[in-house]
Amino acid sequence: MSTTVKESALGSTQNTGKDFWSEQYVMAERWQSDLKFDKDELRFLKKLIDKYFLWLIDEKHLESTQQVASRLSHFERNTLATETKVTKHMHHLVAFIENPSLPDASACENEHNTVKKALADLQMELRAVKKEVFQIAEQAIDSSKAQRLLSST
Repeated sequence: MSTTVKESALGSTQNTGKDFWSEQYVMAERWQSDLKFDKDELRFLKKLIDKYFLWLIDEKHLESTQQVASRLSHFERNTLATETKVTKHMHHLVAFIENPSLPDASACENEHNTVKKALADLQMELRAVKKEVFQIAEQAIDSSKAQRLLSST
């Protein structure tokens, strides 16, 4: 496979050959797999909230539970939007793999970087919301244990 090297308007060298686009495509496939895993984690976190919801229903936990449920919904919407961006980007990459000399290669590279940033932001959001879910679940478990200890004495 031959690779072409192209000078961008900014003077940096960009590799725009078939190998380059294939590598970008493989990365995008990895992103799709990561998003699928994130969706599985989201499903688990929602079940966790549902499982402990009865414990969290008291006023002390209700507001934080509603906030984290809202954040989970927001994360879900962002995940679906990012998934759509990745799929669209993969279609663009296929076009460049099939014809590396297509015009507007820099737009596809920009799109790649934009999607990459969106995924990084999504991972940060997921970590933050997971931390909140686990803290609330832990509080609920501790609260439940305390109530059982108090009622057994």
